[in-house]
Amino acid sequence: MAGDEDVSEDRSSKVHKISNKDEKLCNHCNKKVLEYVVCIKCGENFHFSCLNQAARRKNAICVHQMTQVSNVEEDNVSGSCHAQAFQFMEINLKFEKVNAENILLKELLREVQEKNKILTENNNLLVQRICDIDKKNTQKKANDKQSNDSTTHDNRPVRPDSIGSSLHDIAHLRMKSDRDGTTSLNYGPSRQKQRSGTETEQIQPQSNVNVRTQTQKHGVSINDVNVNVTNVNEKAKEIAKNVHDFFTNSESDITENRINGNEWQTVTRAKMRTKRPECIVSVGPKTNNISAKFKAVSKKKWLYIGKISGNDVPEEAIRDYLREIDGYESIEIKKLVTKGRNSAFSIGLPTDKIFNTLKSDDFWPRGITVREFSFRNFFQKNNPT
Repeated sequence: MAGDEDVSEDRSSKVHKISNKDEKLCNHCNKKVLEYVVCIKCGENFHFSCLNQAARRKNAICVHQMTQVSNVEEDNVSGSCHAQAFQFMEINLKFEKVNAENILLKELLREVQEKNKILTENNNLLVQRICDIDKKNTQKKANDKQSNDSTTHDNRPVRPDSIGSSLHDIAHLRMKSDRDGTTSLNYGPSRQKQRSGTETEQIQPQSNVNVRTQTQKHGVSINDVNVNVTNVNEKAKEIAKNVHDFFTNSESDITENRINGNEWQTVTRAKMRTKRPECIVSVGPKTNNISAKFKAVSKKKWLYIGKISGNDVPEEAIRDYLREIDGYESIEIKKLVTKGRNSAFSIGLPTDKIFNTLKSDDFWPRGITVREFSFRNFFQKNNPT
């Protein structure tokens, strides 16, 4: 507000003139004012120029309000700065988080690569192990096949013309004295020949005895050595004879497959019978012209009645008890021999209806035992032999 026009246009301020008595001071410059403007908001006095400097134009705002406005602006500026700083901190935190996650991912990747390397090495070891096992299995199969072939070759029947050659492979016994004065047997190939293609000859073992002359050094006399050599020669002859007899006697068995002139026969064990002999029950003749003076026994079911008090209970007492049953006349009652003071009976019943009636638990007096009669137990007790 440079002039009166500006001040008059401002509705928020009023111009006053003061006398000498009333001295006012400008709120902006602290000097006396003759003509001043009063702020309608805070009620302070201002020069025209001071008001123009302190307030916005066309708005009579005092210095204090300007300070508040500036403070608000500073607050706004500081708030925006704080917001930017907060955003920067938030971005920085996010960056640090991403960096930490990146480091963690790199660590995990390194561990995965190490584990992958270990798995690769284990895989290579497994492949090598499998190859070794396959190689061993192949070698084992080849060895088994070779052993089977050799076993089959050894177990083949001996041809008659090869028995003589086998016998000629038996070595001559040759005695050899060592430094300790003991003798050892060494086998060498035979020099004898076959007389014919089918005839074999007995082998006479020959012995070459080389005995050291220094027998006194070992405490053995020459006579003892000669006796031992003679015994060995006799045993060698016996062994050769047994071998020859074995091959000679087994020739007919191998070539002809016979035992005492008879061929081999395979005998199987007879099967045991699992079923009883078939039993047929007659249904009667087809014609009524045939008359017979005999008939089949009546088929009955038997019950055992036991634990009856007293050994003097007669059969009539049981019959009187059964008198109320229809068909009781055909019921057969036999008293059994018992040991002790109780009585027992076997009852033959003609029909299933009577059998079911007497077998129920509410027909007999209390304490009486009822069961099917066992003929097997009865005969075993009466005929123990």
